[in-house]
Amino acid sequence: MNPELLFDIAKLLRKYPVDVWQDFLHDLHKPELRKKLIYFASVLSELSSESRTNFRRNSARDDDEILFRKAVLLDQIRTDLTRRRVFEVKDYAESLGIDFDRSTGKAALINRILKTLSTKDLQEVERVRTPRLFSRPVKEDYERWGELIMGKKTKSPR
Repeated sequence: MNPELLFDIAKLLRKYPVDVWQDFLHDLHKPELRKKLIYFASVLSELSSESRTNFRRNSARDDDEILFRKAVLLDQIRTDLTRRRVFEVKDYAESLGIDFDRSTGKAALINRILKTLSTKDLQEVERVRTPRLFSRPVKEDYERWGELIMGKKTKSPR
């Protein structure tokens, strides 16, 4: 018999008083109780099998959700990188350890970045997605610098 199952049954000792256990031991000698226990154990076995099968199905659904979230995140990164200047894309590629040379174009570099990120798991992609990558567009940065230098405030809300 499985020792873990016996251990789990032994945990029930604390839950029930001695007289309940003595009644149970006495009733175990009755054939009708044995039939009920055998039926009960077979139903539990089926339920255990079903719950593990459902767990695998849920796990597959979870995997699909993770893939979907990763795809959405990679699409956001692609969209953000296409809005960035070449030097910002190159800085981001360098931070990821991606090799490129001066002649590498922006589109090719974005493709390399996305290819690299697609091999990583979701948590890693979320981790390397720097806040700077998803910060305000460059135009807003230039406007803010202009405000600071000129000492003027623009009417655009932040």
